[in-house]
Order: sequence, then structure tokens, then C-alpha cells
Amino acid sequence: MHRIKLAAGLNLASDGECFTPTLTNESKKKWIDDHDLFIANGRTFALVDTFNCVYFMDCITGSLYQFGECLTSTELKYNGFRRDNDKAAKVLMAVEKVNHANAR
Repeated sequence: MHRIKLAAGLNLASDGECFTPTLTNESKKKWIDDHDLFIANGRTFALVDTFNCVYFMDCITGSLYQFGECLTSTELKYNGFRRDNDKAAKVLMAVEKVNHANAR
């Protein structure tokens, strides 16, 4: 499990904790290797903790989920998290560009 920092005053991972598609392939692979990855509803999540709590973090947006519900939105709900590092790695390596301001 990977310990993360939260964005100041928010229930989100800080941008530096998220997967960054503009990194070199070597850096992307290191990020992937450092996280326990899961798939739910076609999206990728990492199992993370914040010292006090354990969450599933959306790898791209940094949104945090606990018991299937997003901490920052009543609209977003995911269930059926399945550990699948290989599939999640393929999905993440295929991401080319993300605008984090619009992704959240």
C-alpha cells in the first residue's frame, strides 16, 4: 500500500500522487510498480492510505473512494474493485494526456 498526501483542505490526493501520463515510460512503470492496482467499471484505482484511513484512489484524478463512494461527489460510485495489476498497467500506459482540472 502506498501512503499519499492529500490536496490542501480537500478529500483528494494531491496532484503529485496521481499517475502522470507525460512521464517517460520508465517513470510510468516505476509509478505502476509502486502501487497496488485495481480495476472497477473500466477505471484504474490504487489502494492507498493517508496515515489515518485506507482508500481506493482513482489513478488519474486522485479522487478517493471508501466503501464504493467518492468522498468528493455524491454522483460517483464504484463497486466490484478487482486487483488486476496487469490490466490496470495496460490502461495507464495507454493514457496520453489528462487535464486534471477537467478530470475531477
